[in-house]
Amino acid sequence: MTTVASKEVRQLEKVKRTFEKVYQNNKAKASMKTSFSIQTDKDSNKYVKVDTDQNIFKGKSLSEQNKIARKYILNKFRKNGLVYNNESINVNSKTAIKYTNPKEQITKYNKKVKNRIST
Repeated sequence: MTTVASKEVRQLEKVKRTFEKVYQNNKAKASMKTSFSIQTDKDSNKYVKVDTDQNIFKGKSLSEQNKIARKYILNKFRKNGLVYNNESINVNSKTAIKYTNPKEQITKYNKKVKNRIST
């Protein structure tokens, strides 16, 4: 007899294994340490929490956030690049600037979200 809780645990373990596999595949290309854990929310639902450096944006203006995100991207990815869809991508000043200052107009909210994603 399979319970809903045991199905959920198996699904979370599958997500964790998938994340670990992706992480291990990208580990050689990434110069940053990523940590994660399985957490439980207030309704007892489990989720995978990926730890990031969100605190670096606290109390900063959007302009300052862009500069911080650009510097963070360069510090973490310039040396080894990153892998996306099984392709190696070189990261340099030009790509970091394009990420933090895209040509297309995006809302202030979306700019803040992009900055947070950079960590």
